[in-house]
Amino acid sequence: MACEWPIVGPQGLRFCEKITASISHDFKNMLAIINESAGLLGDLIVMSEGGRPLDLGRVKTVADRITKQVLRADKLVKHMNQFAHSYGDPVKSLNLNELLDMMSALALRLSSMAGVTLVPPPPGSPAVAVTTWPFFLEHMVWRCLELAMGAAGAGKEVGLEAETTGTGARIRFTRLAGLAEASLDGFPGIGGQALLDALEADVRVDAEAGEIVLSLPQKIEA
Repeated sequence: MACEWPIVGPQGLRFCEKITASISHDFKNMLAIINESAGLLGDLIVMSEGGRPLDLGRVKTVADRITKQVLRADKLVKHMNQFAHSYGDPVKSLNLNELLDMMSALALRLSSMAGVTLVPPPPGSPAVAVTTWPFFLEHMVWRCLELAMGAAGAGKEVGLEAETTGTGARIRFTRLAGLAEASLDGFPGIGGQALLDALEADVRVDAEAGEIVLSLPQKIEA
């Protein structure tokens, strides 16, 4: 099907705006923790210079906290670069499990605000490959995540699963106990339908099973 550029173009820019805001907020939080920890190390040094014994246990705790934030930031930068390079990517083969891991990281602020934990496929999961438009798929996954997090059940978890089908693959957003009561107004909407058309995909909301299923062809024809 033809891609509705007048629709997906402007909405894609708004999607990038949301992602950029989420990433910058996460980085700001990480820097705040690192700055606070550095200040605490400085205080410990000053106290040591004043004759108070240096508490090596506290030093190690603070150093570990800084290391944790550096590792988080490094992972987020890798995902940010991966996302940024998808803007102009043509149709290409990609691993859906890797995409879901990236989108979970990029949606960290959104999930935190909703009080929801995203559970992507575990590391080392078998690759689920499709040939498609990466950026359009990322945008559609984000739309599904927004609905899924609003419909998360009492456990406040959203499972993300990718699996191969006879005609391609599908992404399942699971554990949505509140899906039956969730408002579906505006989903997928005109913008979402334009993305689905470009991806030659379809999305199904199964309230009884408590999941959203995004089905994709093995390879798009466009």
